[in-house]
Amino acid sequence: MSMEFKVITPDEVAVTATVEYVYLPGSLGEMGVLEHHTALITSLEPGELRYKPMDGPEESMVVGTGFVQVNGNQVLMVTDLALNSSQIDEGSVERAIQEAQEVLKTRSEMSREEQARFEANLTKQIYDLFREAVGRYHEGHRNVDGFFTDQEIIFLSSIGCRTRELFDFVETYARTGEPSPTTVLLMAAARRDFFLTVQHGQFYQGNL
Repeated sequence: MSMEFKVITPDEVAVTATVEYVYLPGSLGEMGVLEHHTALITSLEPGELRYKPMDGPEESMVVGTGFVQVNGNQVLMVTDLALNSSQIDEGSVERAIQEAQEVLKTRSEMSREEQARFEANLTKQIYDLFREAVGRYHEGHRNVDGFFTDQEIIFLSSIGCRTRELFDFVETYARTGEPSPTTVLLMAAARRDFFLTVQHGQFYQGNL
């Protein structure tokens, strides 16, 4: 059971592999593709891509917007950005956080590639924080007070996410497996945009 999987960006062929499965961030959340999947073409949202090569462990990347075509056992992904973890350093993540505060002023001036990289950096940061928080919860930390570090609280504040809000997602996921990490990423992106465009970077009421 295998599929031929390819990821293409404007700059390179980022992935060419024979895989067992592919999980990608679609417009309605995480979507899984297995052998003999129904033929389709669907849009791709910024988020985490996971795939399992036949000859190795599962691999993951952060991808931008684009589309995916499934035809027989051929899976083709065309995206404006595909980055593995080694290509996203701490400096780029920190810059992405700062850019979030200026997004209203600069987003319209960014090139498509710059916008994709901006979104991918934030997506990577949110995803890593969510996974780390789930692990923390499984280790026995079950109280929102003191659950997040000062640095994490600052980051969450910059994207309009309250600590209680993310903690509730973490707790529900740890107990039930839902919502999926990709769904959390999509909801966080929507919350961030509302925070920056409607609330103008200000919380209305309440504590973090």
